[in-house]
Amino acid sequence: MDAILENVTEEVHKLVGTADEALRQRTIDKLRDLQYALETPEHTMQRLIYTGLTTASIRVSLDLNIFNRLVESGRPLKVDELVEGTDVDPVLLGTYPELI
Repeated sequence: MDAILENVTEEVHKLVGTADEALRQRTIDKLRDLQYALETPEHTMQRLIYTGLTTASIRVSLDLNIFNRLVESGRPLKVDELVEGTDVDPVLLGTYPELI
């Protein structure tokens, strides 16, 4: 089974390396259909529940300028450093990295 998966993965990599945008999109759609077919009901539930959290987390990161601050720092920042200059509660922001 692992050999089959490796072969399929290799073929997909070859395909997307030479694909036009339409073929690339069809490939993405087919692979997504395959992913959904392989999911258990629990996986589907988790995917649907956490999709909203991911979107909200990205929005919060943009609003608080977190991504830019992390890039500009060139190093990981502690929660206390991230909340500097904001009205954000450090305790609340401390739970945030688990979501992104």
